[in-house]
Amino acid sequence: MEGYNIPDAMLHRVIPSMFNAGDFPMPWIDNPTLDERRQYIRAYLKWRLPHDDMEKQERDLRDLAERKAAMRLINGNLVEIGVDRFEWLVDKMFWRTWLGYLGKAPPFPWPLPKRTDELTEISQSFGRWLDIYRKEGDLVKVPVPGDDAPDAEQGHLSDNETTVTTQDLTMTERIDETDQLQRLSEQVDQLRQELQQRDEQISRMDKRIQQQKRQISQRDTKISDKDRRNRYLRDLLKLERERVDLLRQRNEDLHLENQETRRLNLDVLEAWRQQLNQ
Repeated sequence: MEGYNIPDAMLHRVIPSMFNAGDFPMPWIDNPTLDERRQYIRAYLKWRLPHDDMEKQERDLRDLAERKAAMRLINGNLVEIGVDRFEWLVDKMFWRTWLGYLGKAPPFPWPLPKRTDELTEISQSFGRWLDIYRKEGDLVKVPVPGDDAPDAEQGHLSDNETTVTTQDLTMTERIDETDQLQRLSEQVDQLRQELQQRDEQISRMDKRIQQQKRQISQRDTKISDKDRRNRYLRDLLKLERERVDLLRQRNEDLHLENQETRRLNLDVLEAWRQQLNQ
């Protein structure tokens, strides 16, 4: 347990995808530009939780993420913010909103850009949302799964932005730890039930094979030994193929259960790690 130490930025890369085999193939980018960061995010979301219409989903959820980010800043009494910091917050909200449909979003892997003494371009996007808010009120009226961060995060954005990343991400992970682990446990239990049903199907198939063997052995004795043997082998081969297909499906289900179990174990280990660090 003492040797288990995965940085928050790398947690998303050790979580398996239920839709794609193997590890996430895109290399990690430690200090990306805005375009590089969004290309990485887009590729990861497509690998981890694909959608039938990725472009529309991204368009809708990014609009919602901008609204969330703007409301968070407005509630923190901010009237302007740099482009890099606003777009970082938008990407973080987009990440958590998309992956929130799985029940738990891993920590956003990049830290909030630090303030510098250099002149920073002010975000025009935030300015537009601020104008809309002044005319229409609340920008986010319907809660969306995945946005479960505490309101205290607003204060970090205005008062202590250089430390917001660590505090924000760990607080978000702690606040729903019990619920998320429970969901993963329920998913594993469901997979086990499906495997049990699959085993029962295989057992019934084995009985069918035995019945077919007996029926084949009792077929018309007028057929020549050669023809009877060939028919017997063809029928038996057909049944064996069906049995192999069921066994293959069971192996796939077992693999899926192992992935979910690994995912649950990682979350439990992460929860323990956070408790030890408190």
